[in-house]
Amino acid sequence: MFSKIVPAFTPQNIDNLGVLVAVAFIYEAIGFLFAWLVKQFFWVPHRFRYGILCAGTISNYSDIPTAVITSITANIPFDASTDQTISVAYVAGFIFVFFISLFPLGAHRLVAMDYDGPNIEDEDLRISMTKKTKQSADRIVRVLHAVTLPGKTHKSADSSSDIEKFPIEADKIPSAKTVDPNVDAALSNLAAQPQKQQQHKSDTTPGSEISASSRAGAVHFHADESTATPTEAGHSRAASPVPAVAARARFADSPNPEVPAPTQSPTRAKILGIARSASRSLLMPCSVTIVFSIVIAVVTPLKALFTPVPNSPIPNAPDGQPPLAFILDCATFVGAASVPLGLICLGSAVARVQLPQRGEWGKLPLGAIISFAVTKMLVLPVLGVLIIQGLVGVGFIDREDKVLRFVCMFISCVPTATSQVYLTQVYSGTGEAGVLPLFLVPQYILMFLSMTILIAYSISILF
Repeated sequence: MFSKIVPAFTPQNIDNLGVLVAVAFIYEAIGFLFAWLVKQFFWVPHRFRYGILCAGTISNYSDIPTAVITSITANIPFDASTDQTISVAYVAGFIFVFFISLFPLGAHRLVAMDYDGPNIEDEDLRISMTKKTKQSADRIVRVLHAVTLPGKTHKSADSSSDIEKFPIEADKIPSAKTVDPNVDAALSNLAAQPQKQQQHKSDTTPGSEISASSRAGAVHFHADESTATPTEAGHSRAASPVPAVAARARFADSPNPEVPAPTQSPTRAKILGIARSASRSLLMPCSVTIVFSIVIAVVTPLKALFTPVPNSPIPNAPDGQPPLAFILDCATFVGAASVPLGLICLGSAVARVQLPQRGEWGKLPLGAIISFAVTKMLVLPVLGVLIIQGLVGVGFIDREDKVLRFVCMFISCVPTATSQVYLTQVYSGTGEAGVLPLFLVPQYILMFLSMTILIAYSISILF
């Protein structure tokens, strides 16, 4: 990417990078919506309930587009001398969005969430399409009612007004005697205390008063009561604050009082964790390469160090080349192996797919697999062509930049990224990819048909 971005981007066409980023996020949003709809209408295994959302969002922007687009732009009707290089630079914009979405924006967490909590057998969750559709429709109706009927928020106020309309009859309220028959006896004992005994208690010290009272009868202090409740008939009095004061004094006199350690706010800790994860993901080699390549490409003095620039402010080396041209030559030589290596990794990922045996096809989520592949590889390319043509019509995309238009339309027809296979194997803890390969195989089968039709149609409307 370094060898393609540095020569391709200039200060005049760097604004196309914003177009690439916007189109990439539009495709990801549509893919997420399609995956969510498939999840609402078809049964999806428990260990893939969130992974399907990641599969709809993240597409293969690297090996397949790079291999196919470089082959197409190297031949007529494109200009092989310039279009091949700039097409790879445009693909790099989608790759940058891919890494931003997968790690800083947290798409990989969708894969991890599939393996949170205990496993649930698929047979316990398997339901027909009719029941699944009915459940989703009922859920949507409840949400719409909650949004469109604000009067339900005043339910508590209406309930209180209804209570005022229907007063409770006094004869239906239980009396104190019916609740606790011993209350009258306790009150009689309190009233029958001799006056001299009360005078004697007032002359005694607080400590003796408490001890006498405690000898006469046990007193229980309740947090929700302001008086003490005697457990047996005898000397009892109103609750004194002395026990609470004594308890606080004992706590203060303790040598090492336990003070709770200050804890960090959960929201702040979560935000810091997300920021830390995003910063680490931005330091990945691919992201760093793209960022530095774009900076070098738009700063003329830096670009003149690597590639010839008209009216260059940097003098050439004795061989007539820019001073750091050998770095660009090395990057071009090594980067030529990226496409074959990417296709090898793709083949290894597909080779790990374990197809079900005879008699096991009925246990698979065939409805979700087929509908997901159709929306991803047939419906999304149609929408992609319409979106790009609409953006050209409103002037967001330059009509004369045919390479940009071709790349944007082609990217709408790529399957789910095989990187999710590696993420699933890591988060599963067992090295297995679950049902994800079964969702990938139909996409790569349909890719040959849909991609061929899309390329032919795109070239026909561009030239």
